[in-house]
Amino acid sequence: MRGVRPLWSAMTRSILSAILALSMALPLVAQTPSAVRVGTVTAPLPPGARVPARPGARGDFGGTFVQLDDRLTVELAALPPSHLSLWAYVDSIVVARNRAADPDWQLDPPIRRDVAGRAAWVLHPPCGDCDATEVYLDFPGTRLVASWGVDGLGAHTAEDRNAAAWALVAALHP
Repeated sequence: MRGVRPLWSAMTRSILSAILALSMALPLVAQTPSAVRVGTVTAPLPPGARVPARPGARGDFGGTFVQLDDRLTVELAALPPSHLSLWAYVDSIVVARNRAADPDWQLDPPIRRDVAGRAAWVLHPPCGDCDATEVYLDFPGTRLVASWGVDGLGAHTAEDRNAAAWALVAALHP
């Protein structure tokens, strides 16, 4: 039976060709997630926010980037587990960074802040002409940092951008 092809292979080729033709005809639609998840923590994304693909990009913590506007991106990252309390953990970060930093770039001690009923420890690392913030929080199963820097350039003030970043942090939940 040389030269005879089984019927199913011709039918399979026809089906695959039809699927390929249909998939090429459909427009590609950008997908925007409605929430971001880091470890066991989730937050709904506010209107207009997106989670941009940043191949090869690494923030300070290797986390997920949430772009709230053209000049504000918040990095959310799960931190390694630690036996230290959250305060002791953040204080150890301050000690380690200050040991290696120029005296003009020293970190102040962490500031406690309540965020949506949860204790957070906040650092304001020096960053030149911007206002940088790192917020450390504990959730069941995940220790998390949210990090961002703002300036007053463009359509929004630094206060507006900080308020938007804090709103994202306040929306985080297990």
